[in-house]
Amino acid sequence: MEKRTMIILSLVTVIHAPIFAQDFSDLSFSLKAGPEYFESAMAISFLHGKVMIPELDDTTRAVQGGDQYRLYKIVTENSIPFLLIPERSQKFVMFTNGEYLLLYDKNNLLKYEAGDTYPGRNLVMVKATYTATSFLEEKLASGNVSYPAENLGDYSRLEKPWVNGGNRYATGDKITITFSEPVSRLWISNGYVSADKPQYFAFNSRVKKTRIADLTNANSFDFVLKDTPDLQCFDLPAPALKVEITILEVYPGTK
Repeated sequence: MEKRTMIILSLVTVIHAPIFAQDFSDLSFSLKAGPEYFESAMAISFLHGKVMIPELDDTTRAVQGGDQYRLYKIVTENSIPFLLIPERSQKFVMFTNGEYLLLYDKNNLLKYEAGDTYPGRNLVMVKATYTATSFLEEKLASGNVSYPAENLGDYSRLEKPWVNGGNRYATGDKITITFSEPVSRLWISNGYVSADKPQYFAFNSRVKKTRIADLTNANSFDFVLKDTPDLQCFDLPAPALKVEITILEVYPGTK
């Protein structure tokens, strides 16, 4: 059965929860090759302290090479997890929950998207529309910058979160998401994440407690997010076409 999933990247509205590197021994993630297609022949594989990552053409996404395992390290900087491959002088912001893997390059662009596609656990991302009770608009010397709710559905690059425009901690703010088809699971990356400015995660507040209202099936429940940007997921009681997320509590930022 396919699992219809939505990634929300990310919510933003010191206290750090250290990210402990998972044991990636014998894990393999199939690369996403299309909107609903994961190519099992192209995989990011972790094995005995080494990783194999295919080299992709940035335009065609065709495999250019990379059939060699290389030593890697997982480190955290200001609570942001990074995957380091010293032999190739590569450094990626890494989000994962064991089922899905997102790697962002130094320019904050999504370089690799991969998922666990064992039979019965196929992942299908769906389209959605987003609205919020407020969002932040800033006037900077370089021009105006806004952080609308639509940013939650665009995880092609970092530094594009939704930011509330009301009270400092966003408590009481609501986000409404309408899906193109019923969704059974939500994945959230919490906080402001930047490959070159990891300290911004602590500067900004992060969501701690939310109330998830399933407007399709008329039920709701509270969900507590960990203070980490890594992927966190929760299953809805029943597939839903529309949900409302209310922010109840935050981890305060340092600025």
